[in-house]
Amino acid sequence: MHRRITTEITLDEPDADEGLVSWLDIEVLDDRLDEEQAVVGRARVAIIHVEVAGGRLFFALDADSGELESLYEVYFEGDSFREESFEGVGQDLLYVSEIELVPSSRGRNVELALVRRLCDTLGTGSALVVVRCADEPEAAAWRTMGFERTRGTSGLMHLRQSLVQPRVVRVEGEGQFRVVPVASTDARRRPN
Repeated sequence: MHRRITTEITLDEPDADEGLVSWLDIEVLDDRLDEEQAVVGRARVAIIHVEVAGGRLFFALDADSGELESLYEVYFEGDSFREESFEGVGQDLLYVSEIELVPSSRGRNVELALVRRLCDTLGTGSALVVVRCADEPEAAAWRTMGFERTRGTSGLMHLRQSLVQPRVVRVEGEGQFRVVPVASTDARRRPN
């Protein structure tokens, strides 16, 4: 499986109306299927450029959408991350707005593999990764990857990128993935 990512990025200097949030539209493709059936999922992800936004952070999130504006009070204070949200390095926040999979790809941890690969590639500059979860079984799956429930919210979880993270690997021949946990809590707490 692999992913195809499209985005629109302004070439102008970023301002509160444009360029401080980069939205990515992602298609999850299964290499084992013919071209017509290859798209087995879609995701919509935002990279919020916190450091670049500076004092314009709230206005940028407000101008983008109510969805992103709602993240401001939870994860930010002034023009930077809340102290309790931030640990280590990274200047951005990677926000997974939605992931949709075709029925045959559900229950195979494809969404976990997708987010792990995004964290390891496009999200390397992100201090936090935020996902929405609908219920406890979904939250349990995200916890296997190191996500924590965000206090004071319902349905938001975050991952601190500065910590050592579990790996997500393909189960040979089965079209699914499994999480390989970090050996111990102490090992996970080491800076990444």
